[in-house]
Amino acid sequence: MKRFLVPALALAIIAGCGKDDSSSSSSGGSSGGSTSSGASQKTPEEAFKDMQARVLAKDGKGLWNCICEKSRKKMTESDEARKQMDQLKGMPDEQLGVIVKDMGVTPAEFKKLSNEEIMLLQMNQVVKEESEQKKARETKWKEAKIDGDKAIATTIEADGKEEKAALVKEGGTWKIDIEETDKLKEK
Repeated sequence: MKRFLVPALALAIIAGCGKDDSSSSSSGGSSGGSTSSGASQKTPEEAFKDMQARVLAKDGKGLWNCICEKSRKKMTESDEARKQMDQLKGMPDEQLGVIVKDMGVTPAEFKKLSNEEIMLLQMNQVVKEESEQKKARETKWKEAKIDGDKAIATTIEADGKEEKAALVKEGGTWKIDIEETDKLKEK
């Protein structure tokens, strides 16, 4: 399955959400159970546990809801996203069929979908990939630095490398901000 829409960095951040089996001072317990994406997450760590649980449960729609509104809009409504979607929808059915065959839709059905519906299909495919499952299982929570409704979360990958992700609080729930996370990667 080709990844054609979800930015690779977004996937790395989302799939690399925190697994808490350490006893760091910022950690608040085990990672058993998940928080519904509509529930208020009191800490960034709870948001990462929720994202991790969604990857492990292969819940692409739930994972999509863990991304902040600004990032979701960019992924579906930006000029770049619209251009990618239009290119896909403009492909001959034979070519498009190869891309969408694992999504459970025909090329004709795919061409009628909204950009958000396409992203949801893509998220559902990505969370099923063993590489994303493995990364979600192996990444550990380290800490978060909170500043009002923004936070910088740090996780540790299986190879010991630290990764940072930007979170924002929307409607009482912590969500990942992909654009701000990109900026952290540039530093």
